[in-house]
Amino acid sequence: MISSFKHITYDKESKMAYLYLVDPSQHKIVSTEELEQNDDIVLDLGERCPIVGIELEGKAASIITTLSEYPKYKKVTLKDGNVNYLLKLSNQEIKREVQYPGINTVSFLFADQECEEFVGVSILGSKWYCEAYFLGGNI
Repeated sequence: MISSFKHITYDKESKMAYLYLVDPSQHKIVSTEELEQNDDIVLDLGERCPIVGIELEGKAASIITTLSEYPKYKKVTLKDGNVNYLLKLSNQEIKREVQYPGINTVSFLFADQECEEFVGVSILGSKWYCEAYFLGGNI
């Protein structure tokens, strides 16, 4: 069952945003790591799932303040039959996707080759990341 938290939060005082990839009440965070390509993106790595959530700072977080409402995840079925859940924070064209080393289920999307313009995440459906969480319940 999904609890009543939102998938995206923004703290005006700290000027930081957070993208939840799983219900945080169900997963323990064991370490925190910066995404090598953009240090405004900090990953909370889980004990039983690869990435529990994504902390956004600086320029990556500021995009949240420009949204009139928080976007919802969209289900995308790939040509190979796999399912991805896409969360785009802007309509900018995706020019580069990167992954944290060793974790191929979550891709970070950028509107530039230098990875300065963060636009969202694409998450491969798996035992950790599922439709019930991304599309069901209280989003």
